[in-house]
Amino acid sequence: MKSKLSAEQKAELIKKKEMMRKQPKRRPIWKRTEVDKNKQYVLLLLKNDNNLREFELREYDKRNEKVENSRCVYTTKIIPFDLLWRQDLDGIAETVKLETDKPFNFDSLGNWGTQEELEKFEKEVLERQRDNN
Repeated sequence: MKSKLSAEQKAELIKKKEMMRKQPKRRPIWKRTEVDKNKQYVLLLLKNDNNLREFELREYDKRNEKVENSRCVYTTKIIPFDLLWRQDLDGIAETVKLETDKPFNFDSLGNWGTQEELEKFEKEVLERQRDNN
């Protein structure tokens, strides 16, 4: 026999399901069939209206075309084909810089950040941990 949930329990369950739906997922990466060995590619590092950070693989010659529903914050230099073929975000971040010559990186969900931003964030986290101890 099933137990009945109270209105409060139902509301909590709905809230949890909503939160799970909003959980970020690792951004899908490009398909190998989309990469042409005879073309050059860059990543556009984007922010949408909600300040969510995403990236888009773009042919070098089309890098300045308008981006749908986001704004391009940075563009990488040309990415070596082997890194594209392996879909190696970490390798790209280690070997390719932004057009501004700044280094950048990705977190485990595929969100990007400049080295300065990541260092600042790390410093803030360490300060919060120290303050809590």
